[in-house]
Amino acid sequence: DFLDSVDGLKFTLWILFRKNHPDITTEKVEEIIEAMGEDELKKRRDIAAGTDALGNSTGLTTATSELQKSPG
Repeated sequence: DFLDSVDGLKFTLWILFRKNHPDITTEKVEEIIEAMGEDELKKRRDIAAGTDALGNSTGLTTATSELQKSPG
């Protein structure tokens, strides 16, 4: 639940951005969240982490997953 809160999103994005942008501040991350929107950033975070394929709120449904496995 924490990771899906605004504070959790801010924290996870701050951790991710620090790798390539070590001087980034949490204030800058807040600006990014405001500019892109919380839902869009959660979706992108989950895609980058691979959790979208686990069938969570951003992931594939079982029916969709089964269709993708079918060869034809």
